[in-house]
Amino acid sequence: MNMRVGVLDRTRVLKQRSRTAAPKNSSSTTSAKRRRGAPAGRRTPVFMTLLALCTSLNLIGLVMVLSASSVTAQEDFGTPWYYLQRQAIWSGIGAVVLLIVQRIDYHRWRRLAAPGLIVSVILLVAVLVPGVGVGANGAT
Repeated sequence: MNMRVGVLDRTRVLKQRSRTAAPKNSSSTTSAKRRRGAPAGRRTPVFMTLLALCTSLNLIGLVMVLSASSVTAQEDFGTPWYYLQRQAIWSGIGAVVLLIVQRIDYHRWRRLAAPGLIVSVILLVAVLVPGVGVGANGAT
């Protein structure tokens, strides 16, 4: 028992020494990246909460799609699952894209913010051009 306590005390002292003895180089980019937040790929409680919320909302959305379109899908395509299957496929594609994009440092997206905004505004204006946008019940 005493040996075990002694070992724990020694490891605690060694950890404290390594923290204080480490050179503090503020110009190093790797140490600045490490201090920013959790390392890439680490599952923090915030990440797990967001993942649970997104998954729950996707599943609720799939149930709503099935509930709202099963009769129409049965009449038009012979199966009540048609729209649910399509929505589930797109949801799966979105999940794969999420897994890829989450590996990219979010600071890199800053460079694409201004061009993305410009492209979005151009596409929003494009639907107002006659012949480009599709109209349905008075909406384009």
